Amino acid sequence: MAQHFIASIPASFLFVFGAALFYFQDRFMVLPLAMFTFPTVLFLGIPMAIAIDGLLKPIGNTKPVKRFFIESLLYVIAGVAATGILFLIVTGRFVPFSFKFYLLGASASYVYFLCLSFVRLKGSKASCSS
Repeated sequence: MAQHFIASIPASFLFVFGAALFYFQDRFMVLPLAMFTFPTVLFLGIPMAIAIDGLLKPIGNTKPVKRFFIESLLYVIAGVAATGILFLIVTGRFVPFSFKFYLLGASASYVYFLCLSFVRLKGSKASCSS
């Protein structure tokens, strides 16, 4: 759980600044994006990440490359689902918005996955060196 929270902080910052500067090309979009990104990551992203961890327990670490690709695919699917849930919460009904917004949700969850993988890698190396 702590790894998920630690990974959510840099992932949220990376996504907010990256999307504001590269997608919207407007530095004034940082605050509106942050208002939606941080709560979404905390209330939707972390529970989905814990559920993905539960789904991947049977695989274990026997085949790390296979696990990495399956986990990354699950995170992209979770990002699209979280985007749909967010639109449902904000608008009160499910509206299939532009493909670009779902792509942003998938990219945000993949950035979170990469940050979580980095935190896990650093944690495992720190425990091995002690």
